[in-house]
Amino acid sequence: MFQRGRKVKEGRRWLMNLRVTTLAHGATVGILDPLNVAYHQYPDRDLVNLLGYYLPEKRLEHFFDEALYRAWHSVTGGTLEWDAVLAARVPIPLGGSMAIENFDIEDIFQYYESTAAIYRDLQIGRG
Repeated sequence: MFQRGRKVKEGRRWLMNLRVTTLAHGATVGILDPLNVAYHQYPDRDLVNLLGYYLPEKRLEHFFDEALYRAWHSVTGGTLEWDAVLAARVPIPLGGSMAIENFDIEDIFQYYESTAAIYRDLQIGRG
């Protein structure tokens, strides 16, 4: 387990999280994309091939996009702490851009605590 404030090797920060839903005879894979407030399901993929193929081979759509982090790093030379995230000032689904000027470094837990209601309302509005 990481300790608060410990740096992640190479300072990489993924903008996605994995969610694995267990079914009666296996597991199906889904990716939660908090940046775009979307959930991508992959019923043809299971936990075994996720861990053995899709992650090691970097073959998950939407998951390995480092363009924003690399642009930020090239300008600042900085790295992110394990509990930090490049957080959108204006969420992408609400008209925000992927320009580094639209992002600030924030504690990931505080960011989602402060934006959870906004994202919930956005999802309800889409439904």
